[in-house]
Amino acid sequence: TFDGAGGQLVSGEEVQSVHHGESAVAPVYARKDYLFDGFDVAFDVVTADLYVTARWIDPSQGTDGLDYTLDPFTYTYQVSGYWGSASTVIVPATHNGHPVTRIGNGAFLNNTTIRILELPAGITSIGVDPFLGATHLEEINVAFENPSYASIDGVLYDATETFLIRCPQGMTGTVTIPDGVVKLADRAFVECRGVTDITFPDTLVEIPANTFYHTAWLDAQPDGIVYAGKVAY
Repeated sequence: TFDGAGGQLVSGEEVQSVHHGESAVAPVYARKDYLFDGFDVAFDVVTADLYVTARWIDPSQGTDGLDYTLDPFTYTYQVSGYWGSASTVIVPATHNGHPVTRIGNGAFLNNTTIRILELPAGITSIGVDPFLGATHLEEINVAFENPSYASIDGVLYDATETFLIRCPQGMTGTVTIPDGVVKLADRAFVECRGVTDITFPDTLVEIPANTFYHTAWLDAQPDGIVYAGKVAY
């Protein structure tokens, strides 16, 4: 990990010794107020000294293709749709000089382009099923300073991290719900067909009826009572 302000090594090894047939680990940059978007050169085949340039995303500039709706009473915007081609979508803190505070109902409904969604600190409201049908969405990331929401490993939680709101539909493999989570939202894992295993904490006490509809995890459970940790689902 390198500090983007000057390139000083923060952690890890600056020089890697890699044997024939093995892989090197691409360095990661941390730069204040920017999102790291990878390098301009691939690391899959390295045959000589390699010089690379980091790519950056300025999160103050929203991704092209986002649609906004202005609330005439509060002069705040909600995201109402996305028609762009970028796989990483940045929701800006402001639009036309006014705060963006909400993700509207069905804002990303059935979108098959988006893979990573970045939400700013000012998002304080999320509507009904904004991510349903976004089959390739793997990560929902929330700015650390957000007072209403949080993200852990790309999964959306409330700010207290006790309520799991939405697992992205494109997530695959195992999802580990951390200790401290008490409740899962209705439809929190709906259509997560690639989620094959879920690890439940002992703190979990409430799961609504439709939480796991059309998930690979539920489909793999034996007939009869299904247990999610200590909860009979």
